[in-house]
Amino acid sequence: ENFEALASHRSQWSGITDAPRTYFLGLHAPDKSGKMGFGGSLFTDVAGPTRRTGIQGAYSYQLKVSEQSKVSLGASFGLTQFAIDGTQITLREDNDQALTNSMQAELKPDASFGALWYGENFHLGISATQLFNNELDLFQGDTEGRMALHYFLTGGYKFKVSEVFEIEPFVLVKYVAPLEPQIDISTRILYKGNLW
Repeated sequence: ENFEALASHRSQWSGITDAPRTYFLGLHAPDKSGKMGFGGSLFTDVAGPTRRTGIQGAYSYQLKVSEQSKVSLGASFGLTQFAIDGTQITLREDNDQALTNSMQAELKPDASFGALWYGENFHLGISATQLFNNELDLFQGDTEGRMALHYFLTGGYKFKVSEVFEIEPFVLVKYVAPLEPQIDISTRILYKGNLW
């Protein structure tokens, strides 16, 4: 419902060499009717000698289900570059042909889709990323990888405990083949709707 500009930086495992780092910049805004949204984002994930950089444009459409709830449908399309810096990798065998001592990179199209049913006190959503399931061939020879399709299911409900406190449990289910689904369960306590 509002114009939103986001910037984020995340560093994990501080003090460890080649620890993962993530940078994100996003802009999103609704149209005048309030039913459609447009936006875009830039991101970079760096983990040791690997890097994933991308740009995406996003579109969403909002449907009013009832006076208390809406469904929002969204899709994003863009390009993602995967890169590996071979000069940062120490090989067990110096003459290993699978990875040369150079920068290997590939640029691939990418898309995501999601749907969210929500109201003032609840939300239920489903989404999928890397829909094209592109093949990656960063190495010489037969070694290849894929941009694996990821699925997400999320939900939560806000319970009013008192005039000033609310409690909101969440669940997030993540799945990517061939791994077992992962489930994250969390809860937040809100004070006057502003502090949590």
